[in-house]
Amino acid sequence: MKCAVKQLLKLNPADEAHIEAQMKKCNKLYNLLVEKANALREDYIKTQNPKIVKMLYTKYGLRNLVPSIKAEHPFLKSVHSSPLKNAALQLTESIQAYQESRKGKRKGKPVGWPGFRSHKVKPMSLLYDEPTKGFKLEGKSLTISLGKSAEGKYLYVTGEIEQSVDEIADAAILNLRIKKEHDRFYAIFSVERSYRQTPESTPEPKRIIALDPGHKILAYGVDNTGLATQIDNFPGARYFEQQLDNIKSKRDRCKRKSRPVEVDGKVIYYKPSRRYAHLDNCYKKLLQKKRDSTKQMLQTLANYLSKHYDVIAIGDYTPHGGGINRGMRRSMNNLSLIGRLKTAVEWTASRSGRKYKEWDEHGSTKTCSHCDHKLTQGLTPNIRWWTCPSCHTHHHRDENAARNGLKQTLLKELPCSGQIPQLTLRHRIKFTGRGLKILEIAACQSAKAKVLTRSEARRRHSQRKGLNSVPYGAII
Repeated sequence: MKCAVKQLLKLNPADEAHIEAQMKKCNKLYNLLVEKANALREDYIKTQNPKIVKMLYTKYGLRNLVPSIKAEHPFLKSVHSSPLKNAALQLTESIQAYQESRKGKRKGKPVGWPGFRSHKVKPMSLLYDEPTKGFKLEGKSLTISLGKSAEGKYLYVTGEIEQSVDEIADAAILNLRIKKEHDRFYAIFSVERSYRQTPESTPEPKRIIALDPGHKILAYGVDNTGLATQIDNFPGARYFEQQLDNIKSKRDRCKRKSRPVEVDGKVIYYKPSRRYAHLDNCYKKLLQKKRDSTKQMLQTLANYLSKHYDVIAIGDYTPHGGGINRGMRRSMNNLSLIGRLKTAVEWTASRSGRKYKEWDEHGSTKTCSHCDHKLTQGLTPNIRWWTCPSCHTHHHRDENAARNGLKQTLLKELPCSGQIPQLTLRHRIKFTGRGLKILEIAACQSAKAKVLTRSEARRRHSQRKGLNSVPYGAII
């Protein structure tokens, strides 16, 4: 089984500068190939030359242009051949995705013709796609080959990873990718692992859960044993966004103190002030901390789901713009964890021997899960509870959508399982930083049972403790 092992790569400042210079050179090669691809494309439109098709649209056409480009730009010789080759292959994949999108063979959003890359926006990674070429791992010491210097000497960089890959039982390294995220460098090893099969035993009945992804809450799930699960969103999202906005506003105000740097009377770039550099470093560190925290939450949740369920089905909804105002668009598109949740659950499920699926979420919210009656008009986001006009069943919005998703999944996985059982428990899962915490476990007395709001739960808690009930936000 193939999987990825991501390790923090510790380098000294000089070696970090060398690695980043290699990434910039690969980015430069990518842009040179884009320039050639644009010229070949225009030439083909005019001449319809079949040789251009082989060069532009085949797998190794652009890669074969790399030696001639290296002869024109000698600074590329200081980069190892594997990252340069894979930069060309990456452009070829983008062109092929554009062709498939034009022909309607590609799922998702339409893909345009590839454009120029910016190293500052998205650094190019260094991919060594052969296990014994370009890098050497001994314990925690990782030696990376960079290419040849102007004098013809081979250049090397040595760093240290957090955990030796050799400690993973029966792991064979397939390739290595060096990636930069904000101000950190990571070594990502693709390994192939072999697992020992346990002796066969009496198969247990499958446990299946269907999750309806959301924005205010991360997901709402219903399983085939009568348990409804509300998964809360990342608890520190608002704190991180406020702090990031605060630092970014202070940093941007320092732009007016930037000084122009001139060469031969022309302004080449603007050198930022020391305060700008300090705030920019703080911004990157906080952004990395937020990403690490959300990743920890998603991996913990994915492991929890893979431990308790055999089949995990998530709705195919993904945010595609829209929103009533600017804040809502930002919350729906920039802060959403739906895509990362699907990636984490899919990878963890495949590693654990579970099955990951996506169910069609179109119309699931306004379709009654009890009698399949479908409303003629949609439900606005502020409507959380609604009553079916046909069978008069009172539905929770997200719970009803998850039950419809469970129906779809059961028809494919357990077609003879019968109807979905009535809900017997509802609970919430919250991430605390140290793990998952289950809150508000209560039996469902009827289909009209509601999940308590914060204000109602606070009022009932005050009554049990004999305290005065004060409305939230009131001044006393």
